[in-house]
This record gives sequence, C-alpha cells and structure tokens, in this order.
Amino acid sequence: MKSLLLWMIACRPDPGAPSYPTYEGLPNYGGPDPYEEGEDRLTLGIFYELDSSENYSIDNASRFFYIWSNSFSVTSVGDRVEGSAADELLIGSLGWWGGGVFWNAPTDFTEWTLLHVSLKASSDDVSNVEVGMGQGDGEVLHWFSATENGFITDGEWHHLSIPLAPAFEAIDGTRIQMPFNIRGDGIENATLLIDNLYLSKGDVP
Repeated sequence: MKSLLLWMIACRPDPGAPSYPTYEGLPNYGGPDPYEEGEDRLTLGIFYELDSSENYSIDNASRFFYIWSNSFSVTSVGDRVEGSAADELLIGSLGWWGGGVFWNAPTDFTEWTLLHVSLKASSDDVSNVEVGMGQGDGEVLHWFSATENGFITDGEWHHLSIPLAPAFEAIDGTRIQMPFNIRGDGIENATLLIDNLYLSKGDVP
C-alpha cells in the first residue's frame, strides 16, 4: 500500500441550524436526501456538515484523514450539495492520487447497507475515480468504480448510492478501520469536488 501522510484537517465554522430554501428553483443545501429525525445515518467527520444519527469526528487521536504521499490538496468551496461548503480535491503531479479515513479501532459496519457520496468534475482526467473501504491491516480493501455507480465528468453533481454488500463479501465487515477511501489516476491540476458523504441503512436500489 502506498505510504500515508497525515493531513491535519482545519476546523470549519459551525454552519448553525440548517435552513433549506423553499423558493422555486433554489437548491436544497440539505443534500438530495436531507436528514430526518429518527433516520439511521452515519457520518465520518469529513465531506458532510449537517445532522446525522451517528457522527464520528476526525479527532487526529483515534480517527484520522490521510492523504497518501501528499498526492492531492483540499480546499473548501461554495459550490456544494449539503451544508455550507463542499471540498475540492486538487490532484498533484504523481500520476495517481488517493486518501481516506482511518480509525484505530476495528468497527462493525455490517448493519450499514449503502454508501452515499456526491461528486462533480468536468475533466476526463478524473473519470476513473474509485471509492471503497477496508480492514485495518491496510491491504484488505474493496473498491467501487464511481463511473459504474453513476458518476459522469460533465460538470454536474452526481449523487452516488453504492450498495455495500459486495464489499462485505470480499472483506470482513466487522473489522473495518478504513470506512472511506477515494483514489484515481490523475493529471496535475485536475480537480474533483466531493460532498454529502454518509452511510445509511436504506433499501438497496
């Protein structure tokens, strides 16, 4: 596995109580499926801002966000799906890029059925994006093609809902320490926007 470089995440301002515009033609900044009280929704402390039933923050003590070999940088942008900002990944010059969330403690994720994430790009340089999760030994991972799950590099937001069952057939879903990873090949200065990352117990489409 490629070497990991810890990236210390800067804290964002508290967005306050969510306020979803209701005027015709305005976007809903609660995402394509805004959280409702009592719903099962797990968030990972990154790429998501508003309410959830379970939120595991990046504390840089037991839960981390790593950028592999400094292969991309992250900037907050106002072009978002959920909350007050999305994140823009600026790809570096290595010819590949990747990173993800790592937890010290193995955790059972088998009750969660869907991984949700919104992506946006306008360049085919980032068309081969993959997202996935893995066990704690760092080598046992399962990857999903973003393209096969609805991502298109057409300059529009695409909301992916990825069934997790295939991952749990390939890896031990009771020992997850890498609950979200993202990677791809890339050309320097290509960008990818990411937002609205969470897991749910919803029906598999």
